[in-house]
Amino acid sequence: MTEASRARAFLMGLTGCAYALVPILAWLVGLSVDPRGFTQLSTVALIFLLGFGLLCHWRRIPSLLCIVECTGIGLLLTSPLVVSTYVAFALKLPLQDQKLLQLDRLIGVDC
Repeated sequence: MTEASRARAFLMGLTGCAYALVPILAWLVGLSVDPRGFTQLSTVALIFLLGFGLLCHWRRIPSLLCIVECTGIGLLLTSPLVVSTYVAFALKLPLQDQKLLQLDRLIGVDC
């Protein structure tokens, strides 16, 4: 297995983990999520990934296949990332703005 193949498999595995863990985290913080709201985006991403992925595999275009996989996985990650943002807000932790500003100044970023 090449390094690129391992990286792609790792990316797909992390995407699966995100889909498995984010609903559990949402449940733990008491956030109710209607999965039907994300069905359309996930379906479009899967159709894109499978359709163009199979076409690139069949036509033997490996460079385009990598681009299609990364784009499709990025689209698939949109749903769990949106939910995880709400999970983070539901925790009601104090904001870390001052610490982030100090870190920005430390590396030379002037806000």
